[in-house]
Amino acid sequence: MLIGFIGIPCSGKTTIAAKLFCFLKENGSNCEIITEEARKFIANYRITHQIAPRDPIQLSDDDQLDIFKRQNHEEST
Repeated sequence: MLIGFIGIPCSGKTTIAAKLFCFLKENGSNCEIITEEARKFIANYRITHQIAPRDPIQLSDDDQLDIFKRQNHEEST
């Protein structure tokens, strides 16, 4: 079974996914959590380009494609 969460930014998707994962693990379920690759990519992008947390960033089409490939790889593993 694969459970996905969708919603607007900052609506709590990652938080509820983490809480559900913990609940399932604590109750003996064999499950894994697949994190959002875009979140990791953007955090790394900010660090490598020295961009402050509240400053906007511009991702190129190549960046978006890279994020998609990373997410696809994680979900197929």
